[in-house]
Amino acid sequence: MRVCFICGNLYPLLAGRSDIPIIGGAEVQQRLIANELTRHGATMSFVTEDFGQGPEWLVDAGPIYSYRFGRNKLVQASTLWRALARADADVYYVRGLPKFIGLLGAFSVARRRPLVVGLSCDEGACARDQARISWPVFASYRWVLARAAAVVAQTEKQQRGLARYYGVLEPLRIPNGTILPLTPPAAPPEGGAIVWVGSLHRRKGVEGLFRLAALLPKRRFEIVGGPARSELAYYQEKRAEAERLPNVKWRGQISNEGIDEVFSGALALAHTGVTQAGAAIKEGFPNVYLEAWRNGVPVVTLNYDPDEVICRNDLGSHCDTVEAMAAALERLAEDPERRRRLASVVREYVAREHDMIRIGETYWRLFSRLARDA
Repeated sequence: MRVCFICGNLYPLLAGRSDIPIIGGAEVQQRLIANELTRHGATMSFVTEDFGQGPEWLVDAGPIYSYRFGRNKLVQASTLWRALARADADVYYVRGLPKFIGLLGAFSVARRRPLVVGLSCDEGACARDQARISWPVFASYRWVLARAAAVVAQTEKQQRGLARYYGVLEPLRIPNGTILPLTPPAAPPEGGAIVWVGSLHRRKGVEGLFRLAALLPKRRFEIVGGPARSELAYYQEKRAEAERLPNVKWRGQISNEGIDEVFSGALALAHTGVTQAGAAIKEGFPNVYLEAWRNGVPVVTLNYDPDEVICRNDLGSHCDTVEAMAAALERLAEDPERRRRLASVVREYVAREHDMIRIGETYWRLFSRLARDA
């Protein structure tokens, strides 16, 4: 079975290009799924943006076929179509809401190849006026969803939104997955750092971490992440601001393989974000939650608890203000028994619900059925 993943930003992760700092949770999830499909015997290929590697590039995971991104959309469309054709896959998979999704749907219909659409954030499962997307993109997205071989949601909320706003009758729910450590992590120490991990984009709300640092001057904080695309000035501004705070350490971008070291000995993951109309902007199921939990680290979040898993499973704290976050973090720091219990609870939860081996088998069965029935 030949499977092609379509993701404009996937090349840096596949090629190990740490000098291109645009790797996010959606890219990590696709790499993990691709690894599992390969383990089951699938042949993988990838369609990504051309970052200078040329129209075709070979990495360990498989061939990468590139399209040219730019203002000339005719060139972009023609090179994208050519890359899809060269992949010649039995099943195509796209994650998220690219503006060129209409072309993917057209290719799928024209070549009679099944297209699987996976959501990367809630924006793809809410009403158009909430989603902040243009009418043409909304219309093409709905058209593609109606013709997709399968639509995969991360959460129950996304499932409901797909049915209500986009008319998807039977959206699947396949949780995000993660690779579990071989040995159980130790409970976070009292003096462990409170870490913030994410791309430095305005919607990620790193300013909330600065406010936490001011409210908790005796606690240590660390910021991990590279600049988001087209946000270099913002990244530099926030780095300068962080370096003026005595209890904040700016670690910058690290490799995906180094994330476990970040959480080793951390007290908690502090997750902040900008909200609009009471909802987090462009969030799905944060990959960093899984990275924290697999290392025995609880999550203290501002406003974002997908399907209320944190509250329902006691995986940390869900707060509605920065002040409430500060209080929750302080209680956690002062309660060693709760830290020990949470370290066990969060790891048991992630092993039960997000084991990548089991999730990979679900994708393998889905893609095998679609390839067989095409």
